[in-house]
Order: sequence, then C-alpha cells, then structure tokens
Amino acid sequence: MTDRVVWEIMSADQHRAWLGGVPGPDRDGLEHHLGGLVALAGLVRAPGAQVPHREEVLRALAGGPLTTEAVHRHPGPLLAAAAVLGNREA
Repeated sequence: MTDRVVWEIMSADQHRAWLGGVPGPDRDGLEHHLGGLVALAGLVRAPGAQVPHREEVLRALAGGPLTTEAVHRHPGPLLAAAAVLGNREA
C-alpha cells in the first residue's frame, strides 16, 4: 500500500463548512509535518507498530484511518506524533 499526499483546493467558506467551524492547524505547520504524517498513516495500519503518542492518536482517529479531515479536527495529538516521526516517508 502506498500513501500519497493530495491537496484539495476549496474556498475559505468551503473549508470552514467542511470542518464545521473547527479551525484546524495552520497550513505551514501542516506542510512542515507531511512526511511524519505519511509515516504515521502507515504505522496506524500496521498491527503492533510503535505509534508515538499512541493512546492520543488512536483516540483522535476513533478507529478510523489517518485522514486530512482527522488532522484538521485533531491537530494537537496527530501533529505531535508526526513531529516525533520526523520528515520521513513510510
């Protein structure tokens, strides 16, 4: 399985509606952690993998995959885990 980063272009109003008013992370912070987020997506799928901040990450994902929406809704724990993983890809 390969993870890919895909950008979706939307207006500011569409973005606010998509997130239901949740502000999400700033774009520069998100871009800085893309490599770590891609690595985290792979780790979350791997049974028994060492996931940084495991409990917080799993709680934020609520049993689902790591998605852009999840990162925007729960930037704290997901970007913290991505920072630990650094800017590498899975």
